[in-house]
Amino acid sequence: MPRSIQLTRRTDFTHACELPAELSSLLAEGQLDEIRSCKIRSGRKTLSLDQVFEVSTGAEETESIRVTFEGDLRSLHGLGRNWQSGDLYLAGSAGDCVGEAMADGTIRVTGGVGDALGRGMSGGRILVEGNAGDYLGSEMPGSTRGMTGGEICVRGNAGRYCGSRMRRGTVVIGGGAGEHLADLMLAGTIVCCGDVTGPIGIGMKRGTLLLLKEPAAEALVAFDEAVTYQPVFARVLFRHLLSIGFLTSAADTDPTTFVRHLGDATAGQRAEILVAS
Repeated sequence: MPRSIQLTRRTDFTHACELPAELSSLLAEGQLDEIRSCKIRSGRKTLSLDQVFEVSTGAEETESIRVTFEGDLRSLHGLGRNWQSGDLYLAGSAGDCVGEAMADGTIRVTGGVGDALGRGMSGGRILVEGNAGDYLGSEMPGSTRGMTGGEICVRGNAGRYCGSRMRRGTVVIGGGAGEHLADLMLAGTIVCCGDVTGPIGIGMKRGTLLLLKEPAAEALVAFDEAVTYQPVFARVLFRHLLSIGFLTSAADTDPTTFVRHLGDATAGQRAEILVAS
């Protein structure tokens, strides 16, 4: 039977913690005692989860698994790691590796997140109300494959190397993005509504990078202007973003005409950067 679980960070424990991948499956299917005794790392120490969180369950039935983390989550790394189903709600800002290797379900963060948001994810949806750090949707350590599916929507800004080695999926950034956006991207779609910094799409082989603000000329150094057109998929994408509440109205970001740039010139020019005109 679906259930709701609430984990509140204890105020007397403020050290950084690394949450294990198996915690997500325990939250979905494990007994309460198993969840409380789950081992987590804090520096050189190994702690049980109930030393860091107060764990409780809701009395009401839910349509799917619903897990809520509350308190100061900024020094907690790996929240939603390997998340498989249900809804994960993070009240406030969180640390690094939120939604790492996520396969399905939904993660919603009311604040900002650290680095490596959705790193190596293959499915599901992540919604972040604040900013995100570096390496959003990028590859796992030791891997050459970035995210292979799913959606990441960040209402604020993203850091450097967003979409690095991305293979599939959709990333939407409501603000701007740092250096090396879409570097070595193989496939998928990235939308950036704000300013971008430095050269973008370096080594990009395929995929689509959609920019709603015109970048500086040096940002497109590896791409050549090809044509001006009206891509149908962009309208479908914006309607989808409206349906999930990421956009408040079509007037926010709904251009119809884009200038298409093809590149990277050193990688076959099969990737495209679309700039709103």
